[in-house]
Amino acid sequence: MSSFIDGATKVILSFRGYAGEFISSIYPFLEIAALVISGLLFWGIIYTVSKSGYISTRIEYYMDYLGIGDISRRRQLKAWKQIVERMKTPDASNWKLAILEADKVLDEMWKIAGYRGETVDERFKQVPPETISNHAEIQQAHRVRNRVVQEPDFVIAHNEVLDVLKIYKKAFQELKARELEINRFFIDLPPGCEDDFFNNGGFPFIVGLHNQVEISERIKDVINSIISKDIIALKEFKTETIGKIYDLLYLLANSDLISYDKLQKALRIDNIRTLSALLEVLVMSGILLRIKSYGQTYGATRKTPKYFFITPSLRSAILDNNFPSGIEGKKLEDYFALIMHKDLKKTLAVDLRYDFAEGGADFILTLKDRSNIVIEVGFNKKETEQVKNTMKKVKSRYGIVFGSGKLGLVEDAIVKIPLKYLLLI
Repeated sequence: MSSFIDGATKVILSFRGYAGEFISSIYPFLEIAALVISGLLFWGIIYTVSKSGYISTRIEYYMDYLGIGDISRRRQLKAWKQIVERMKTPDASNWKLAILEADKVLDEMWKIAGYRGETVDERFKQVPPETISNHAEIQQAHRVRNRVVQEPDFVIAHNEVLDVLKIYKKAFQELKARELEINRFFIDLPPGCEDDFFNNGGFPFIVGLHNQVEISERIKDVINSIISKDIIALKEFKTETIGKIYDLLYLLANSDLISYDKLQKALRIDNIRTLSALLEVLVMSGILLRIKSYGQTYGATRKTPKYFFITPSLRSAILDNNFPSGIEGKKLEDYFALIMHKDLKKTLAVDLRYDFAEGGADFILTLKDRSNIVIEVGFNKKETEQVKNTMKKVKSRYGIVFGSGKLGLVEDAIVKIPLKYLLLI
């Protein structure tokens, strides 16, 4: 038995030696063959994926998510080219698809414009007739679209489909022309005017002034005048307490959310009622706006409210335009709170709250029909996670992000709007 094992071992070892010598002699050829086969397989993978459209689809998804490029416009142009191609065929089903696709493109434009509703019909009802010249014609075209969807045997002639598509095309052209008009308006503005507005806007005497120090001092004079005249007239305070008002404004300008307890300690005010009275008169005098919190049980809670300045230039002047990290964006929140106070409350909304939860959005805007829109504002806003978090908590169907690089729509629910459009409100 042992002799058999010894013999088998010798055969195996001799074969291994022979095989090793043979493979060594042809190794360069094997290496080349392996590279060629790997290359062919890699090319096959690339070819298959590119033909499937997977790469372009994912690129568009991530560009939309990151807020770069102009994917919505590209999709619209691509869709319209497809509509034109469908109309070149003799197939009536393709003509019907062309109507559905044209209506879908227009609906996407309504969504980007901020019109709400769960269905196409609900969103179109929100569009004022004066928004577009062929509003009545669009209604007619949309009724044709509904017949295409609801009546499988609906028959429509080629020339009738062309008439319907002309209505949609006119609407597209008007909306695009309006976008170009807005862009031309901003092109004609001097460079840096948006920053100048947030830093110094809101006071007529600023016009013509260019020295930043002088502008800040003039705005501080306004604040001091309100403190020495209006606030004293509104409520009686001790001289020592009045002297702490400017320090209180500085602490508010220098922070996002600060508790009453910290304010008391920083200002050395013993009585919480005194601090509350100071904040109240600052609101009454028109320096501050108070925004309450929105609670986890979907109602207002007794959390510390946030205080915003009636104009961003007040915050800028108090801080001498030296903003700590994470605070400069508060200027935009000041401006949106002002828009709510001066404009939206009179026409569309009934309340504005902030989400106190970490990772939440800046504002929750409650409309007259009691529905909520979640709002996030900031410089160079790309992410939408904060809006999504708050939308989920307050059961909101829609959100808006002001401060994105491009106009866009995320998941048919969140509209991303460049900061310059906020200034048009």
